Amino acid sequence: MSATRTRAAAVGKTQPNARKRALSQPTQAIDNERLPQRQRLFIPDPASSDDDQDGISGDDDQDGRSDDEGAAGDKVDFDLEGMQDEPVGRRSWDEIAESDDPDDILAFQKHKGRLLGRYVVPHGNFKDIIETGLANYGKDGVKRTMYQENLYDIFLRVLSYDAPLVRHVNKIYSHCGSISAIVKALDSGRNAARSEDVSALKDNIGLFSKDIIDWQGTCFNKVLRHEYGFRNAVTGRLLCPVTKDWDNPEICHQLCLKMIVPTIDDIPRFIYPNSCPVDLTALTKGFMQSELLEAVFTMIWFAPSTALGTGQTTRSSKAVIYGLDHVTIESIAYVAMLIRFVLSDQSTFTPGGAFPSRGSWPLGQFCLKLIDHAYNTLLPDECSAMLRWWNESIFPNHMIAAPTKDKTSASALMEMQLAAKLAKQSQARDTYDDFSMPDYEDGPDQEDEDDDEDDEDEDDEDGVRGEQNRPGAQSMVTEFAGTV
Repeated sequence: MSATRTRAAAVGKTQPNARKRALSQPTQAIDNERLPQRQRLFIPDPASSDDDQDGISGDDDQDGRSDDEGAAGDKVDFDLEGMQDEPVGRRSWDEIAESDDPDDILAFQKHKGRLLGRYVVPHGNFKDIIETGLANYGKDGVKRTMYQENLYDIFLRVLSYDAPLVRHVNKIYSHCGSISAIVKALDSGRNAARSEDVSALKDNIGLFSKDIIDWQGTCFNKVLRHEYGFRNAVTGRLLCPVTKDWDNPEICHQLCLKMIVPTIDDIPRFIYPNSCPVDLTALTKGFMQSELLEAVFTMIWFAPSTALGTGQTTRSSKAVIYGLDHVTIESIAYVAMLIRFVLSDQSTFTPGGAFPSRGSWPLGQFCLKLIDHAYNTLLPDECSAMLRWWNESIFPNHMIAAPTKDKTSASALMEMQLAAKLAKQSQARDTYDDFSMPDYEDGPDQEDEDDDEDDEDEDDEDGVRGEQNRPGAQSMVTEFAGTV
């Protein structure tokens, strides 16, 4: 036997005994602060621990760093222990927002990150949004690229839900010379909220009524995820692109074997209502208005019992905590992203890249694609009608920000009058263009001379008439006639 095999056999025999001795010895406490920086233990945030337990990993930024990593050289010393949607202690979130203490600022921003991740920025880089927003905030007439314009628009929307953000960024920057702590707090809140929502959806998606999702007598098992996706008849039908026929055995077989891999451009069936078939000639009809989307939205913002119709909860809902009274396009796309993950056979939630890869589907890009469809593919009236349908279902007492104009209002009448004036001017220009000049028998020059002579005769007659009508002119004319 060679020396290498002898050593391997010796290690294999002694390793279990060594492990037993190590486990039997008492564990000594480690002073983390006294260790060198590279040897310090990473103490995970409670929210990130929940993410790992639920099979969820954080977003990946555009530069390849995870959300919980700061930029090179940044010092993030603040404690981001998990705060939930409700504040801890006797202070309200408004009181915490007014504080200048760095820990209070970051706790508040983590709280807002839970809202923004569900409602405004379900997928995206908070660092780019904040930096672009602050560089352009309050500056009119600044030339920006389309990408910068989009980031700035998102920043303004973020401010509408997180008013103290600019002041908080300035405070943290003056404290440590970086905004990475703010970015980390927002990302931590977004990841924690998503972990909580995914866990709740896994627990309750098998309990919805048959009108919402019919499991055909089977039970949803969140542990056996490899049996779902296109391997399952129920989840496969819901995930099947609307342009494919799931009832076709060949299509079903190709999707199951990943011979056909849907991309973010392939809209899944669960986006549309179950009550009617999808009209491929009018794909905007019923877009993002399915019963499953509505049920999961209700589960997230109110309570699972409300969505399931099993009773009422005594705790305040997230909609009440954050003071929400309307639905946003981004919040619907966020719900669709979670459903797309839970129905699939993907083991852990990762936003993914731009294209599907092994073990990872581009969930983040799918969410952004739905948002883009709602804003840019739907007509403004169709988008307003979709939001009106959502608000009447979720917040029935809310009036959407852009209601249908009253045709009898003063503004509507002014617009109609302006349209009539423009049409009249356009018609007049068309008539002038069609006008034909007359033919001259004697030539244009001769006609002009005749016109000039006629004009002189008319001027003389008009001059005499004018003089006669002037006071005292009649006596002057009489005297002149008598002299002649």
